Amino acid sequence: MADSRNLGRPDINPAVFITVFMLITIISNFMPVRVYGEIEFSFGLLKSLLVIGLIIAGLVVDVGGGPTHDVSIISCSCIHTHKNLTLS
Repeated sequence: MADSRNLGRPDINPAVFITVFMLITIISNFMPVRVYGEIEFSFGLLKSLLVIGLIIAGLVVDVGGGPTHDVSIISCSCIHTHKNLTLS
């Protein structure tokens, strides 16, 4: 069974990634306030855009935009095809 912590790059120790991201965080905290503010603004904007993108992607998949073109129960396509709809 594969180790779930090392699926991306099994040849690299996970401590390398932890160290790199910790160093980036620590170095950004020692930057001047202006640079730190720009970094925080950029990450905040990125986070907002990702949330909006996930909402749009969820809606697209819900109305049949996925690879199988199945329409989800949220869009009420099952009302016309099933007389007795029971969720189990």
